[in-house]
Amino acid sequence: EAGESGGGEAPKPPELTREGTRIWEDGLPLAISAVFVLAFDIVEAGAELSFFYWVGWNKALMAGLILKWGLTGLFLFLTESLLKTRCYRACSLPLIHWVRAHRMARDMLTSMVVVLPQLPLVLLVGFNDYVCPGCSAHQLLLYRDPGAVDREEKVFDLEEDDTGDGSVDLGPWGMFGRAGSDEGQHRGVLQWLGLRSAPAPAHDPDCI
Repeated sequence: EAGESGGGEAPKPPELTREGTRIWEDGLPLAISAVFVLAFDIVEAGAELSFFYWVGWNKALMAGLILKWGLTGLFLFLTESLLKTRCYRACSLPLIHWVRAHRMARDMLTSMVVVLPQLPLVLLVGFNDYVCPGCSAHQLLLYRDPGAVDREEKVFDLEEDDTGDGSVDLGPWGMFGRAGSDEGQHRGVLQWLGLRSAPAPAHDPDCI
């Protein structure tokens, strides 16, 4: 009555939305739950099969691990089939989270098996690109080519680029350039290596 006489309305308590209570409905995040579920499975298998390890029954230990893996897969399959029925919907949320955590743990293990062997190669390729840019050891091993795409292509002419002392300035990558003909390219490579080819003698018609 006091609120109505004053012309104002009493503040309503904040409503708890679904987004605000989702952590209580779904539990821990699925990735964290996958880590905990995997750790609990390993601890459980180790506690149950530790006797076989201490007595030296290696075959029994392997058989127990295979049995543990098979029973876990069977229970996951049965739980997924059970959750499709209507009579278990009241307690389905923990079971759904348990199944999804196991599935994510399986995907995480598969990703680790795929990524970890390739991680050293990725680091080596990155180090190679940092130390020797333009020369890929990966292409050199697979394709016998250190990376022809990154090379500089330069067109030169022996007549115009003559410096006067008989040498030709081709630059550091001139040996990969193009000349007017194969003979000119061969002479350019020799000039770049410092092996100056002698000029061909003039033809004398009187000489036999």
